[in-house]
Amino acid sequence: MTNLSEYIVNLIPEIVAPKFVGELPSLSTEGVAIAVFNSGVNTTYFGTPEAIYRPVVRVIVRHKDYPTGCMFAQTIQETLRDYTDETLLGVTAVGTPNYLGRSAEKLHEFQSLYQILLKE
Repeated sequence: MTNLSEYIVNLIPEIVAPKFVGELPSLSTEGVAIAVFNSGVNTTYFGTPEAIYRPVVRVIVRHKDYPTGCMFAQTIQETLRDYTDETLLGVTAVGTPNYLGRSAEKLHEFQSLYQILLKE
């Protein structure tokens, strides 16, 4: 899968908006950003030509209102936690959403990490 970030953005409910692939566009922008970090070397999938990758996905939520930002982070975790389909063999939350504090623009920031088991 060449664009895992877009795939995951499409899984997140519409109530969580705006959504961005990669990093948030500026320090003063509210929203949710999905960034994918490379995994290690792929392994073959039970001897077939398909391969298994284990990328880590970072989700950043930035909002001016703490309760709304916290709700967005929890909604995303409820959506992605233990998610599975024919492409994403597993999504595992690495901990819980972390509150990172307030940015220089006084926006609340939350971060969640997910380990993805991806078949390509």
